[in-house]
Amino acid sequence: MAALPRGADNARGLYELERRLDLHINLRALAAHPRAGVIEETLTVDTPVPYSIHRLWFDLHRKVNATHTAQGTGQSEATEALLLDDVMQPVQPGDPIRVIPPRYKPQNLSGQGEKIYLSGCPLNIRRPVEVLASRLRDPRFDFLFRLGEWCPDADGSCPTDLDSLLQLWLGTDSPVTILDLSGIPGSILTNLVGVLLRIVYDALFWSRNLSEGGRERPLLLVLEEAHSYLGQEDKGPAGDAVRRIVKEGRKYGIGAMIVSQRPAEFDPTVLSQCGTIFAMRLSNPVDCAHVTGTVSDNLVGLFSMLPVLRTGEAIVVGEATPLPMRVLIEPPAPHRRPDSSDPLIYDGSGPGGWNSPREPEEYGDVGEVWRRQYPASPKAVAELKTAEGAPMQRVSVVSSNIVSIGYEIATSTLEIEFKDGRLYQYFDVPEHVHDGLMGAASHSEYFSAYIKGAYRYARL
Repeated sequence: MAALPRGADNARGLYELERRLDLHINLRALAAHPRAGVIEETLTVDTPVPYSIHRLWFDLHRKVNATHTAQGTGQSEATEALLLDDVMQPVQPGDPIRVIPPRYKPQNLSGQGEKIYLSGCPLNIRRPVEVLASRLRDPRFDFLFRLGEWCPDADGSCPTDLDSLLQLWLGTDSPVTILDLSGIPGSILTNLVGVLLRIVYDALFWSRNLSEGGRERPLLLVLEEAHSYLGQEDKGPAGDAVRRIVKEGRKYGIGAMIVSQRPAEFDPTVLSQCGTIFAMRLSNPVDCAHVTGTVSDNLVGLFSMLPVLRTGEAIVVGEATPLPMRVLIEPPAPHRRPDSSDPLIYDGSGPGGWNSPREPEEYGDVGEVWRRQYPASPKAVAELKTAEGAPMQRVSVVSSNIVSIGYEIATSTLEIEFKDGRLYQYFDVPEHVHDGLMGAASHSEYFSAYIKGAYRYARL
């Protein structure tokens, strides 16, 4: 266990303790599972070596909450006073992966029985440790802390490493990979975007002379709704990563496309580094002035037309075009458009919007899909569980490698269609496993963690 810093305030002390414990757990994971390209002498807390965040919580919890048979500087792992049962076995030794803390004997300073002392940890970090535990238990953060085959166990063993993740993102036959972060809690969005961008940038930067690197296979990062995590006052991980990419990425084959309806909320550094600007209709004078300020003075008159541009019309200036142009962008086919059109409020020519006939209101379904965090209606999910003998019906899902999922409740058969055209049936799959697959934040990760290799299957 790492030594604790003395004489530091709580915030700084907690940060230093976490960094030391990170390094301590990294070293332990590296010793148990060596990784090519890194040795103990060069290992840092930022080295991409997998370790368990659950183990980090477990060690922090023990450090601040354990009771001991010794006091002060004599406390160690060997002096922890676990609560024992009648046969002298721990009642609850704890489980890092399941986020179950160990149970300890209560403090006892009286003259009767064994003396038990509270932890001598000088840092007041019990509350942050409890918050970390609550995050690890929260199903909304499963996409971050329970990654299926990418999730390390308590000793740092990870079935699948970063190479498989990068291949899934960058090495597929598809020219476009979409990372959907629309359901991510806003409190961690900035940090998550920063980590994702840093993983991609660092991987392509260090592999720039390889065939998989950015110079051989250039990558364009498209950042939708960028104002959500790239505000002018944002100095967090997302802002740092994007500023680095727009300043240095071009030399290593990494570019960025910043997409937003509120350019005034951007860091001016990011906007000034954009070589080409596609400016569509803007009515807010602050936004207009922000975009106009990035071009030369002789184009100010052209940009004065921003408030009156038609839908789909844009002004294009920069390196991608030899002359400034006013263009009309042809929309994609209706079946290829994103699910982002405006809802219909009222249709005077016929039923539509609020004047359309509706079934009796049942807000119980609203509560169910909210808790399940999957937008399909319960009725639609129930219809997928077809009766015996009826043809299997599948519903389309948004996933990195799964197209559609079906389930036959009478025979407990799960049917999955993959994006490469394969169609599989999995047998004797419990209904709750199908429900978990449909409600998972990532269908692919849930499939890898709980279905793949666990049930009999056949390829159709």
